[in-house]
Amino acid sequence: SGVHVARSGVIWITTRTGMYQFKDGRIKLYEFETESQGRHPEYLGAYEDRRTNLWAYGDTYLINLSEDKRFNYFRGADAASVRIWSFCEGRDGRLWIGTSGRGLLCFGDNKSQRVTLSELHWPNDVRAICEDREGSLWLGTSGGTLMQLLAQPVQILRADEGLPPGAVSCLITDRSGRVFAGFESGGLFAGEAGRFERFPANSSPEGQSLVASLGVTPDETLWVATLGNGLYGVRNGRKLRLTT
Repeated sequence: SGVHVARSGVIWITTRTGMYQFKDGRIKLYEFETESQGRHPEYLGAYEDRRTNLWAYGDTYLINLSEDKRFNYFRGADAASVRIWSFCEGRDGRLWIGTSGRGLLCFGDNKSQRVTLSELHWPNDVRAICEDREGSLWLGTSGGTLMQLLAQPVQILRADEGLPPGAVSCLITDRSGRVFAGFESGGLFAGEAGRFERFPANSSPEGQSLVASLGVTPDETLWVATLGNGLYGVRNGRKLRLTT
């Protein structure tokens, strides 16, 4: 049911009859005992992490064989429908667990946490996991869908990063990568590296309470359309106002 090549060069093979170690040209049965709903569990996979801890997983259980720890987090009334299919260690040391019935789990500090994204139709059956060199997580699901979980986390910017309260009405970026955000109340702000300041820096919030839309022309002029304060452009820190 599974083959895992460890960093040490040992190959771990899991079958319905047990787990085997292939080393120095020999296959040897690796014996251990555990319980799962009162029956001997079906071996689905083994994994050796960076600290040389050896993990075995399968029907409702996860076992650290090196430290003799057993984690039966998947027991319960619905345990028959939950099993671990896949296992992967991230670059930060966290363990990612793919299950049927409970989707993707993150395991660390001797506890597991379910990964949920409410805005997506998150699959409940994760059959395969791997991490690429950028740290993104790839998930193979039973529904024929391949999903990529990006390494870069979502960042929420608020007043602590220099932004005013209220709704953002428009966004645009220039060639250098600066982000400009126009607010329904509060005017225009420019940000780099997650920190925002009023733009232009010497402008006052009066007279630009609502920024309706933004545009950047090839000569790097930022055009700002407002409600109540007309249309103006900003180039090299100077305002260019268009009037009737």
